[in-house]
Amino acid sequence: MAGILATCSYDVGVRIRRETVDKPDKILALEMGGKNGALVWHAPDLDRVAEALIRSSFLTTGQRCTALSRVYVKRALLDPLIQAVHVRAKELVISHPFDDSPKPFMGPIISSASRDNFLRYSTIAEGEGADAIMRPKELEGVPRMNRKPLPKGYYVTPSMHRVAGWNPKSNYQNHEIFGPDVFFCPVDSEEEGVAAINSSAYGLVASLFVESATRFSELADSVDCGLVYFNRATTGASARLPFGGWKRSGNHRPAGIFAIYATAHVQSRIL
Repeated sequence: MAGILATCSYDVGVRIRRETVDKPDKILALEMGGKNGALVWHAPDLDRVAEALIRSSFLTTGQRCTALSRVYVKRALLDPLIQAVHVRAKELVISHPFDDSPKPFMGPIISSASRDNFLRYSTIAEGEGADAIMRPKELEGVPRMNRKPLPKGYYVTPSMHRVAGWNPKSNYQNHEIFGPDVFFCPVDSEEEGVAAINSSAYGLVASLFVESATRFSELADSVDCGLVYFNRATTGASARLPFGGWKRSGNHRPAGIFAIYATAHVQSRIL
């Protein structure tokens, strides 16, 4: 085996690294998830921002390495933004991906263990003082807006909370949950929002909703993530760009257009 390319949790990535520590000749490319954040500082079209946050947080039932779980919001925008996202979250159709009447937005969580872990974090959040905006539920019976019985699977509703401030020591605010969970936190400056995003041990993707491309570039220089989006969802990476995370999110072997460097040996020929 010439190498290992793995998309996995940080803990699994550490185990793979340990197993290959005495094999430095092997290519090792790890993509190890994220605890991704967004800063919402400028939102002239609140509905468009809310739609982007819904896609970021709940697409694929939050089971993406690029899924959003932390939203840091200008204090004056916090209540209206939460309301806009909450209204849309309650309308999401939850069912099996192959069920098209109507077409579902969220499917099941991958396993009973993942479901139980997801539900447990809502209890942890409230135990740490977070306010529940939308408590997650284990779905049995019928999905929203669809009277047919749910197909076999582990279905849940989204989870949303509001926290008073960002806390690098909070279990809820800092652990990757890998499910449809997101929290909202007020900040009083763009710099505070960036600092909150950077407080995570992960560094995969962030989104900055700010006034201009110039301001975005200024702030992005300080964001400790491999991917930074301007006024758009965190889900939907382009294969024409490098895709990879910093810190606990990767080992500096980005995929996308840079995947060739993790899957081939370089040979120089001098004639």
